[in-house]
Order: sequence, then C-alpha cells, then structure tokens
Amino acid sequence: MSRTQKTKDTTSPVKRYIEWSSDEKCWKSYDKEAKENVLLPINTPFILLDQLTTVAGYDDKAEKSYYGSEVRDIKKPIKVFCGKAQVANGSWADIKDTLRGLKFAKSVYAMAKIDGEFQLVQFKLSGCALSWFDFVEASGGINALEGDIVIAVTGTTPGKKGSITFNTPNFAIVQRELSDEAATQADAADTALQAYLEAYLEEGPKVDEEEEETDASRETAMENGPTPPQFDPADEVLDDEPPF
Repeated sequence: MSRTQKTKDTTSPVKRYIEWSSDEKCWKSYDKEAKENVLLPINTPFILLDQLTTVAGYDDKAEKSYYGSEVRDIKKPIKVFCGKAQVANGSWADIKDTLRGLKFAKSVYAMAKIDGEFQLVQFKLSGCALSWFDFVEASGGINALEGDIVIAVTGTTPGKKGSITFNTPNFAIVQRELSDEAATQADAADTALQAYLEAYLEEGPKVDEEEEETDASRETAMENGPTPPQFDPADEVLDDEPPF
C-alpha cells in the first residue's frame, strides 16, 4: 500500500517506535533520541501508511526481548534475534513453536499526531493489540483504510486468559477527511517510508554487530524501561476539534 511513488533510500525515517501498554491502557513510545520510554494518550490519531509482519516477545530465561526482520509475505523467512544473537530464521509457520515466548506481530507504519506535530511512527502490535485484525476486517479490509482515513483507539475491552488480565485496544475510524497540511505531510511521510521499505525489503535487514546492538537496546528498553506516570483521564478523550 502506498500513497505515493517509491524511490530508493536506505535510512529509516521512523521517528518513534510505539507499542500498546495493556496495564496502562495507552500507548508506550520509545524516544530514540532521548533513549527513554514515554506514554502517549490512548486516542493518539494516525493515518495508516503501510504494514508488514514481524515478531515480538520475551525470553524469560535469557531475560531479553525477541525482535525480527519484517516481511510483506507471511510465508517469507523472518530473521529472529534475542539480544545480539540470531536465534531463528524461517517463515512464521516454521518458527512459531520453536521459541518459548515468541509472538506474532504486525509492524504498522503511520503518520501520527503527537504533541501537535505530525510524525512518522511504527506501531508494533502483538498480543491483545492484534485486535487490529478485527478492526481492519470490520472496516472492509486494508485497502478501505487507505487515503484520508484517521484512526485512533477510542477505548479498551478488559479480558482474561488464565491468570493473565489484559486490556484490548478498540480501534476506530475517527475522521474521514484531512486538512491540506495533514494530506501534504502524509504524502511526504509515505514517500520517505516507501523509499526506505523498498531498499529494506530488497537488501534485507542489516545484521552487523552495531545494528544488532541498536535494535536490541531499543527492544529491551521498551520492554524493561521505566514507565512514566499514567495520564489524567481527562486528557484521554477525543477533542471536539478534528485531530487532523
């Protein structure tokens, strides 16, 4: 999926890496410049640009997070890392039962509005956040979410599996048109993203030690880093003004 023409580039344009925090019932972001976790409002609005398949999870024995390469086709091999070490390489069907704690994940690229600023971000969705699939299906498929569609989480649904309780995010379409500025910014973000993904998918992820250290540090920081205080609930509602 793409809003614009692809051109080659090898530098990731992503500004923030974001995951769902079930306990806090909001988004958790890793600020790669400050190298720290921050919490984002549950209703952070975003425009879908693209999505790929990857992995997530945690190895309790090694006390390290799993992360992996990204693919468009689920049948393509995914390189799985735990810390610096590559621990698997295969399609999801081949690797899903080979590593304890390994989870399926979607890597959703989007332009989000954070602190009043448009930012190219990556949502890594796993576990209960895979309610994303139900939202996409209910919306008419991924193609129906292309264009001037603004998405946000508007609430949560509590759940329980065994002794584990969780809060599932409820995705919804919150706007069906964009301001001229938002449309221009989205096109620019998608141009940069598609250039990067074209090169990434052609060449594959970098696996040199420096790159592995960077990725492993980010994943571990998101999993184990300090969690800031929760928001005031009054800040976690959709404003009357259109988000985009």
